[in-house]
Amino acid sequence: MDHEEARTRLLDAAEALFYERGVQAVGMDELRAASGVSLKRLYQCFPAKADLVEAYLRRRDERWRASLAAFVAERTARPEDGPPAVFDWLHAWFADPGFRGCAFINAFGELGAVSDAVVRAARDHKRALLDYITGLVRALPVHDAPALAGQVVLLIEGAITTAAITADPTPLALHSPPRRHRPMCLTDTPTPHGADEFHQPPFNASLIRSRRRVARASSYPVRARSASDQVSRALSPSSDARCARASPCSALARCQPSPSAA
Repeated sequence: MDHEEARTRLLDAAEALFYERGVQAVGMDELRAASGVSLKRLYQCFPAKADLVEAYLRRRDERWRASLAAFVAERTARPEDGPPAVFDWLHAWFADPGFRGCAFINAFGELGAVSDAVVRAARDHKRALLDYITGLVRALPVHDAPALAGQVVLLIEGAITTAAITADPTPLALHSPPRRHRPMCLTDTPTPHGADEFHQPPFNASLIRSRRRVARASSYPVRARSASDQVSRALSPSSDARCARASPCSALARCQPSPSAA
């Protein structure tokens, strides 16, 4: 067994055990047994457990973001398809039997107070995710892409944590009564005045700052059937009467994927 094979086996074992049970609950002897690598070779690859933990997090970051980006790329025919596809990928991940939440939040919670390497790895991962989402949002006809991207990332983080704690891939609001809304699409083209009594101006920064809700409902009782549908509704400038003047954050927070999204 050469050095690279031993390193790969150790990282595979570390990822499985650390993610399932936590870093501090797994000892080096257990990692050695699970990987089939001798203790001498283990310490040649990783002189300290802290080195293995950091390598595990760095590799997981690369794999996690690559999987997300590949999924979104396959399902993005138009720029507005990008952000909703992220939530479809999350829903599929949440439904995996091995899902245990965010590995970086978990590691930070265990070791953030004592390990600078874990802090750096966690922060780098979250920063890279924000950069990726910002890139998707910049392709949309919005006036403040960084602000909207920040809100979308907060929703992603909340969805991951909620799904992990509840052990339920379908977020809680899915169980509430369906709301009345109109089919949506992401666009910055306003409806001609007079054509729709619920007409709203194009998406702009004021929608991000606004927290008001409009009480009147539209006339089409159709429930969104996937995370893509619901996130698209939340980001659309022509949102239904209940969501049209709410911020993207508050609107997206009320939108949830269905089990069929996976």
